Amino acid sequence: MDALTSPAPQGDSEIELLTDRLGLLQALSFKGYRGLFKLLSRLGLPMDKRRYPVHIKGLQHPVQCRFQTSDDWVLSQIFIDGEYEQLGNVEAPQLILDCGANVGYSAVYFLNKYPQAQVIAVEPDEDNAALCRRNLAPYGDRARVIQSAIWSHSTGLVFEQADSRCGEWGISVRPVKPGERPALIATDIATVLAESGCDRIDILKVDIETAEAEVFSHNYRPWLDRVGHLAIEIHQVPGDVCAQAVYQALGHYDCDIWEAGELTFAKLKPGHAPTAPPALAAIPLTEAR
Repeated sequence: MDALTSPAPQGDSEIELLTDRLGLLQALSFKGYRGLFKLLSRLGLPMDKRRYPVHIKGLQHPVQCRFQTSDDWVLSQIFIDGEYEQLGNVEAPQLILDCGANVGYSAVYFLNKYPQAQVIAVEPDEDNAALCRRNLAPYGDRARVIQSAIWSHSTGLVFEQADSRCGEWGISVRPVKPGERPALIATDIATVLAESGCDRIDILKVDIETAEAEVFSHNYRPWLDRVGHLAIEIHQVPGDVCAQAVYQALGHYDCDIWEAGELTFAKLKPGHAPTAPPALAAIPLTEAR
């Protein structure tokens, strides 16, 4: 899907939207690259996954986007729709952990919004992780990319992609079955936090394509005790196991929870709450992509 032109309005209203969110010169540059790549593709040149820069007002550095991939859809969600703006302003975060970082757009957003913060981005797919490193490289030692998948513990995983229409965005993982060879070894949030040298995760962003069911079901108390703010996409699966796991885990804490678009946000307060988790009927769900 060409996400920065669809589902955005077409014609003058589209240009106005891009100009408002990207800046005038940046929007013209974006449209120029897209138009050129489409023309060259129609002429028979192999343009799929070719990279081009996208300049966005307010960002210190441009980001790279791959033609004819899900990159532009993710970029649209982060910088056009402003998904993570709904988290609000977090006071002086030091460590931000981006689980399911894709090509790094959400990490870039946080690096620019919080110039004092360190961001650790975890992404399992090799090609996505490579572009994530490139997009985060200008931020130097403030940013680190780990090519791995987040799980409840270290274990062998293989890749799955439930819906091929999601492209590079919809890659998920599962544990190896007997006789299978692992494609990668998972890490867990507690390990990433311990290796960071920080005591807390001020902002934890999670978009891990249904793996939240595992991550929030086992071994979560040691690290969730040290999280200040959570931004998570809860995916809809049979039995509502993702929502059940996340809300039961959050039910151990005194926290404010709100929803915006596909995301659920939580501000965890010091101490633990004696109350039970909220009923599943009240839980907002988003379709697994």
